[in-house]
Amino acid sequence: MVRGHYLQLCELVKDWPCLIKGNIRTEVLSISENSKVVGEQIIFCAKQGQQYNGMQFVSEAISNGAVCIVVDNEQFYESFQLEIPIVWVPNLRRFIAYAAAALNQFPTEAIQVVAVTGTNGKTSTTSFVYQLLSHLQKKVVLVGTNGLFYNGAPLNTKYSNLTTISAIEFQSLAKEAVKNQYDAVIIEASSQGLAEHRLDYSTIDIGVFLNLSEDHIEWHGSKEKYKNAKLRLADLSKVLIVNNDDSFCKAVGLMTKKEVTTFSKQPTAQLFYEKLNLENSNTYCLQYKEEKAVCTFPFAPYFLIENAVAAIAICIKCGYSLQELSSIVPLLTLPEGRVETFKDEKGTTIIVDYAHTANALQALLSSLNMDREFLKIVFSCGGNRDQMKRKKMGEIASAYCGEIYLTTDNCRSENPIRINEQIAEGFCEDQKYEIILDRKTAIQKAILDSSQTHSVVIAGKGHETTQTIGNEVIPYSDIEVVKEIISTKAKNEKSL
Repeated sequence: MVRGHYLQLCELVKDWPCLIKGNIRTEVLSISENSKVVGEQIIFCAKQGQQYNGMQFVSEAISNGAVCIVVDNEQFYESFQLEIPIVWVPNLRRFIAYAAAALNQFPTEAIQVVAVTGTNGKTSTTSFVYQLLSHLQKKVVLVGTNGLFYNGAPLNTKYSNLTTISAIEFQSLAKEAVKNQYDAVIIEASSQGLAEHRLDYSTIDIGVFLNLSEDHIEWHGSKEKYKNAKLRLADLSKVLIVNNDDSFCKAVGLMTKKEVTTFSKQPTAQLFYEKLNLENSNTYCLQYKEEKAVCTFPFAPYFLIENAVAAIAICIKCGYSLQELSSIVPLLTLPEGRVETFKDEKGTTIIVDYAHTANALQALLSSLNMDREFLKIVFSCGGNRDQMKRKKMGEIASAYCGEIYLTTDNCRSENPIRINEQIAEGFCEDQKYEIILDRKTAIQKAILDSSQTHSVVIAGKGHETTQTIGNEVIPYSDIEVVKEIISTKAKNEKSL
C-alpha cells in the first residue's frame, strides 16, 4: 500500500481511457493490491495474478474499508453494482504504476534513479554502485534481490521478496528517499518486473544493460518477448550504459537515439578495460575518453570485474572521474552469496554462489581455473521454471567438475528426481554423480568427502534463506549450513 496525498478519483483517472460507475469526487489517498491492506481513502486494484484473481477478493476489500475498486475485466465491471465507485481501465498493471506514482507526487523526478538489467550480474553491479557512491559520501538507497539497504545498513522491511519490487512499493520507497534527502536510488530491473510495468511512470536517469542469455524464457513465452521486456528499460531511461561485449546489449546501444555510454574489453568502447600482465594480480588499466587509471580489484573472477566496470561507468555518468573511482575500487566487497568463500579445518575451499543460469554457472566454474578432478559441485534447478536450461547446466557442470551432487533447489510442485534426471542428460558418460534430495545432506557429503586439494561449489541459492518444496516454504540457508558443517568438523577434530 502506498500513502500519498489526496486526489479526487476524477483527477487520478483524467488522463486514462476508463469507465466509471459511482461518485467521481471520491477522495483517494492510497492504492493497494492486497484486499487485507486497505482502509480509509484506499483504492483496491483487483489484479489478475499468477495464482490468484483479485476479483475474488473485492468483497473482502470493501469490508476492510476500500473506497474504490479498479479492474481491467470489462465483463466484471459491467456485471457488478457496488455502493462504492468501480473503475475499468484497459491495463491494470500500468494503471497501478501510474496511480502509485501520482499519489506520491512522482517522487522519482526529484531523485536520481539508476536501474540495472541483465540475465546475470544485476545484484553484484548494483551493490558495487551502491558501495562506490557511499564511499563518495552520497546517501544512497539500494533495492534488489538481496534486500533493501539505506546508506550502508540493511533494513528489515515488509517489501515483497522480488528482484524488482512492486510499483506500489517502489514509488513509496522513492518518496521516503526524497523526504529523507537521499541522493540516489539504485534498483535491479528484472525482465519480469519490466514486463509487469513495475517501473513505468518512473523517471530513470540511467538504464544499464549487462547481458542477455536464454533464461526466464518460459515465463515470458518466447525469446522475443523476453528481449522486448528488457528493451522496456531503454524506453524508460534518459541515458543508457551498455556492455558492448554482449551482442544484445550492443544492439540496444546501436538502435536507440538516446545518449549511450559503452564499456568493453575492446578499445572501441568509451570505457575500455584491459588486464595488466602482472603475476597473481587483478590489476587492470581503464580508459574513459582521454582519462586513464590503473585499478586493482579485490576479486579475481572475470564476470565480477565486468560487473565492477559497469558500476564504474555508472558512477562516471553520475559525475565522478576515473581517478576518483579507481582509488576506492579496492574497497569493494562482494554481496552476500556471490562467490562467498569458506575453508574448513582441512583446507577445503567451499564456495557458495547464486549462479542459477547456464551462463552464470559457466562463468563461475571457468573462473576457478581448477583441474576437473579436484572440483565438486552441489546444485539443482528450480521447479516450474525454465526446463530448457537443465540439460545445458548439466553439460557445464560435467565439463568442469569431477564429482556432482544433484539435490533440490526450490523444486516447488515438480518432482525433484525428474528435475535432476533432466540435468543428468547433459553429463558426460563417465561422470561421477549422486542424487541426494536433502540439500543439507548433499552439501555435508560433498565437504566431508573432500581434502585440502578440493574445492566444493554450492550453486543456485546464494543468499536465499528459504527452500520451497511443494507449497511449503521452509527456512533454509546454504551459508548457514556450510558454517554449521565447518564448525561441527572443527569440534570433532579437537575432540579426537
